Amino acid sequence: MNQQLRSKRKCWKNITVFIILVLTCACDGGIGVKGKVYTKDFSQKDSQCYIDEIPALPSNLIPLKDAKIILYHADITKENIDKNTWTDSTVSNIDGGFSVGGTAAPFHFDATLVVEKEGFKSVSKVFPHIKNDSDEHIAVIVLEPVNSEKK
Repeated sequence: MNQQLRSKRKCWKNITVFIILVLTCACDGGIGVKGKVYTKDFSQKDSQCYIDEIPALPSNLIPLKDAKIILYHADITKENIDKNTWTDSTVSNIDGGFSVGGTAAPFHFDATLVVEKEGFKSVSKVFPHIKNDSDEHIAVIVLEPVNSEKK
C-alpha cells in the first residue's frame, strides 16, 4: 500500500508540473521589429519612422550604422510610464539593418519604437501590437542630420 501511495503522489506531482508548465507557456506573448535605418546627405525635414507601412522612399538614402533602436512595450507618450520596464534595444549594423524584440504581454497593447544617433534628429513612433501577431513588425527609419545645410 505504501508503494501504491508513492506511485499516486508521483503521478499527481507530474501532472501538476505539466499543468504549471502549460499555463506558464500560455501566458507569454512576443513582439519584434526588424528593419533598416537610413539617412540622407542633407536634411530637409524631421526624421521619419514607418512601421508596417511601405513608404515611397527617395533614391538618395544611405544606410546608417550604429543607430540606437529602443523598443518600449508601452506607449511612452502617456504619463506615469516607467521607461525602464519592458524594453529591448539594439544598434543598426553596417547596412542599417536591425532586429529587436522579446517576450511581451500576451494581449493587445501599444508599443513605441525610438531611434536615435548623435548628430541626427531622433524619432519615435507609437504603434499597435495585436495579440495574434505572429510575425515581426517591419520598420523603415530615415534619420535626418541635425545640420540642415546641403553639403
